[in-house]
Amino acid sequence: MNRNLKLLWLADALSHLGTSLYTLVLTLLALQVSRHAFGAGLVLFVTTLPYLVLGVMGGAVVDRFNRGAVARKGAGEEAACSRHSRLNLRRTGGERMNVLILSGSLRNPSHTRALLDEVATLLHERGCRVHLFDLAETTLPPCDPAYHRRPGDHPDPHVRRLVQLADAADAFVWGTPNYHNSYSGALKNALDHLTMDQFRNKPVGLVANSGGMRSTQPLDHLRIVARGLLAVAIPIQVATCDGDYAQEGGGYRLVDPTVKERLRHFVQQLVVFAERLR
Repeated sequence: MNRNLKLLWLADALSHLGTSLYTLVLTLLALQVSRHAFGAGLVLFVTTLPYLVLGVMGGAVVDRFNRGAVARKGAGEEAACSRHSRLNLRRTGGERMNVLILSGSLRNPSHTRALLDEVATLLHERGCRVHLFDLAETTLPPCDPAYHRRPGDHPDPHVRRLVQLADAADAFVWGTPNYHNSYSGALKNALDHLTMDQFRNKPVGLVANSGGMRSTQPLDHLRIVARGLLAVAIPIQVATCDGDYAQEGGGYRLVDPTVKERLRHFVQQLVVFAERLR
């Protein structure tokens, strides 16, 4: 359990305990002074009267508030929390959190790449240093088992660059199209070039795009892969379909508002997990 939540729960429990003991002592004192149960009952009634009155009226009072103003104030508080989160992303010495995004789509233009571009923008807004490794732009050779235990010694410079970025990453985002109800072979090959040493105890966010309808099957499979690499796949995941995008300038742009809202929570959770696991 989060330490702050524990402290809040403990403080609330102590407050309720103190109020209960005070009410009990006050009732016993009234009974001793008045020597009659009516006096003790009257004191008990008076102490609980505010809860009865305010509890009933509270809902009616809240309904009279301007919901738009409350929502705007909440948005302002969230923005303040976001700024605080960005400050917390600074490591010792001022180094920012590193996030490596792997794009497993070979299509150009790509819905998956558009989704990951949106992720990258949100991460930048939170002060992260983002590296987007697009497997459509950088071709990796087939995985060579000879370098399974020492991928940094691989003769291909693109593989060595991938290993360096993974070593330095504090968190990952894996993005894939839906190929036969699973993730792409290009992404699998990229992950096969890496080892547990790059992923151990690091959070991984999972996103995928399908054609006609949203599907979580590629994400289910990737979650198993993350576990095998000793990474921590975060609970929130994002699945989109082609209908969630609009064509723009020869490419795609995510436009569905519910998906964009979920993506915002996804990025926030990834950052929180990275902070906790670092």
